[in-house]
Amino acid sequence: MNTTERNKLVREIKEAILKVPKTAESGDRAWTKEIKLRLERLAEKHDCDTCPNSKNGNKGWLYDQTWFTKSEKGRLKSVPFVMESEWRNNMEYIKYDFEKLLLANSPIKLMVFQSTASKPEEMQNRFREMESGINDYKYDNSGIYILACYVLKNGRHMFDIRIFEKKLGKKARPID
Repeated sequence: MNTTERNKLVREIKEAILKVPKTAESGDRAWTKEIKLRLERLAEKHDCDTCPNSKNGNKGWLYDQTWFTKSEKGRLKSVPFVMESEWRNNMEYIKYDFEKLLLANSPIKLMVFQSTASKPEEMQNRFREMESGINDYKYDNSGIYILACYVLKNGRHMFDIRIFEKKLGKKARPID
């Protein structure tokens, strides 16, 4: 995947996430299902299979959602995207799932979580904590990190999304 293709895919993932609160029923389970279905359709568009997959019976594999391709011989060829989500509004649970993404050898990683809108500093602290986690990890964790924080703000369901790029030997930098 070249940089142009990667950046296009990042934009498409971001757009898919931003549409979720407008279309899904209310509730953690409904939003998780809607996010996974939207991303599953996007994976198909990019010639990837997914785990889990609502159509072919693939079960979950390693992450809440994993996109993959296989070679003509049926061997794993690539894993261009992985996602973790944690709806419990507790940073310890969020951190547990987020840190799985640091291990992923995928160019694009998505973390979906929530925060309390009445405490804007809480959301900012969560973004900072994850950015620090990306930078503190010792081994190569290069790639794009999409951090999607769900909030209920002024009676509206919405996501605040931050995107960071991490290159080998460099600090993560915000991009958009």
